[in-house]
Amino acid sequence: MKKRLAGRSGRNSRRFAIALIAGGLIGMGEIWWIHERYGAMRTAMARVERQRREQHDLAGIRPPPTRASAEAIADDLTRMRQRVELMETALVGREPAARSAQSGNVPASRTEAYFDLAAFVERAGALARAHHVAIASEAAHFGFAEYANEAPEVGQITAVFRQRLVASCVVESLLAAMPRALLAIKRERPPPGQARADRSFAADYFSLDRRLSVARPGHLETTAFSVAFTGDTATLRAFLNQLARGEQPILVRSVEVEPRELGEVLAAANPRLNAGWPQSTASSVVLRENRGGADARAAEPTRPVVARTTAKFTVVVEHVELVGKPRLPPAGRVDELVLGSWLPPAAQSRGPDWIFDVFTSPEIFYHARSNAFTVHPPTGLRDEIPSEPFGVEVLSIRPEAFRLRLIGHVGPADDWRGAFENTLTGEVFLAGAGRAAPRHDVEIRTIEVKRWPTSPDEGDGETSRWVGASVVRDTLTGHDITLAEGITGVSRTMIATLDVMGEPEVREVRAGDRLSIGETDYVIEAIKASPPEVAITRTSPKLTEPEHHILMAPAPETIAAKENP
Repeated sequence: MKKRLAGRSGRNSRRFAIALIAGGLIGMGEIWWIHERYGAMRTAMARVERQRREQHDLAGIRPPPTRASAEAIADDLTRMRQRVELMETALVGREPAARSAQSGNVPASRTEAYFDLAAFVERAGALARAHHVAIASEAAHFGFAEYANEAPEVGQITAVFRQRLVASCVVESLLAAMPRALLAIKRERPPPGQARADRSFAADYFSLDRRLSVARPGHLETTAFSVAFTGDTATLRAFLNQLARGEQPILVRSVEVEPRELGEVLAAANPRLNAGWPQSTASSVVLRENRGGADARAAEPTRPVVARTTAKFTVVVEHVELVGKPRLPPAGRVDELVLGSWLPPAAQSRGPDWIFDVFTSPEIFYHARSNAFTVHPPTGLRDEIPSEPFGVEVLSIRPEAFRLRLIGHVGPADDWRGAFENTLTGEVFLAGAGRAAPRHDVEIRTIEVKRWPTSPDEGDGETSRWVGASVVRDTLTGHDITLAEGITGVSRTMIATLDVMGEPEVREVRAGDRLSIGETDYVIEAIKASPPEVAITRTSPKLTEPEHHILMAPAPETIAAKENP
C-alpha cells in the first residue's frame, strides 16, 4: 500500500512541475507579447505624430501643395531649364562674333596676324577721329603696343586674335558712347613666359584681382580688359548699354570713378588738341558798347555755383568663353536675355532741367540781378525743342586769333629779334626778349630759334629749317601767348558764331556783347570751349523777368548735314 501511495505521489509531483514550467513559459510569452505590442504602439504613435507635424507644415506652405501648384512648379522648372540653355548659348556670343571666333578666320601666319592687328588699330583710330574722341599716347595702339613692330609668336596667334576680337567690341562700344578722351586700354597680364619681358609694353597689361574674375577652370575661360576714359555719367551709361547689346559675351566686373579737371584731361589726352582751330580773319558783325557801373556788372560773365564735373572712369570687363565646343546660338534667341538697360534719371520736381545723374550734377547758376537759380542739365539728358523759338542758335565756338603774328626773325644767335605783325593795324615791328611794345599792349618774354623738321609736301629738298618761336604777354589780360612762325596764335578769348533768326548773315560774338532782335535783347554772359556752350540772358517787354539759357554748339557733322541736306 505504502509503495503504491509513494509512486502515485511522485507522478503527481512531476505533473505539477511540468504544469508549473508550462505556466511560466506561457506567462513569459505573454509578457514578451505585451512588451512587443507596447513597442509597436509607441512606434505607431511616433509615426502618427510625425505625420501630424508634416500635415501641419504642409498646411502652412504658400502656395499650398495642390495639383495646380505642382503644375506651376513644373512650368517654372521648364522655363529655368530653357533659360539655362539660353545662357549657355549666350556665353558663345551672337552669331557673327561666335562664327568668327570658331571658324577658320584665325590668321594662318605671323604676317597675317601682324596685318590683322595693324588694320584693327587703323580702324579704331579712324573711328575715334570720326567721333571726335581724343586718344592718349598710352592708348594709341589700343592695347596692342607689344605688336606695333613685330607679329605675335606662332603659338600666340590664336590667343591674340581672340583678344583682338574682344578689343574690337570694347573699343567700338566705347567710341559709340563718345567719351571726351580714351586714356588707356589694357589686356590682362598673361602668365609668366607668355609675353616678352620688355618694360615698353607695360602699358599693354594690367593685373586682374582674381576675386573679380568669373573664370572656373574646366568650365569657363575668361579674358579681361581694363578701359580708362573720361566723360560724364551719360558716357558711362551709353558704354555699358552698348556692351550689353554687343556681339561678344562680356561681363562688367568693376567700375572706378575719379573726378578730373577738364583741362588736365585734355592735356593728358593730347597736348596738340588746340592746333586744329580754324584761323579766320573775317570781320565780325558785333554790336559793342562802352558800359560802366551797374550795366557793366550785369554784363560780367556768369560763373556757375555748381560747375560741370568731368570724371575718369576705369571699367574692367571680362570676355567669357565656355570650355569645349559650345553650340552656336540660334538666331534671335540670345536677344531674349536682354532684360533691360541702364535708364537715364528723371527730372526732379523743381523743373525739367533739374536732373542729377549718378556721377554728374547739373550746372547751376545764380543770377544776382534776378535773384534766381538756373540750371543746365548734364550732357545728353535733355534734348527738347522749345515751344517758342529762342531766336539765337549757336553754330560754333572757337578761340580768337591773337592780334600779333610772328612772321620772321633776325639777328645773331645770342640776340635774336622777332619780326611781329599787328593784324589789326598792319604794322610790322622788331623786338627782342625782355622788351615791351606798349603801342601793341604786349611784352616780349622769350625768343627762341630752332631747327624744325619739314614736311615732304614743302618740296624744297630740305629735311629741316630754322623756325622762330616767341612767348609774349598780353598786357590787357595778363596771359602769356606762344607764337611761332607760320602758325597763328590763339588767345584765351572765345568767339561764338551765332545764327540769328531773321538775319541772312551769321554773327560772331564775345562774352559781354549785346545784340537785339526787334524788342528782344540778348546779352552774351559767358562762352566756354569745353563743353562748347554759350550762356545768354534774354530780356523782352513780353517777359516778366529775364530768361537765362545755356546753348550748346552742335557737333561738326550736324552742321555739315544742315549745309548739305
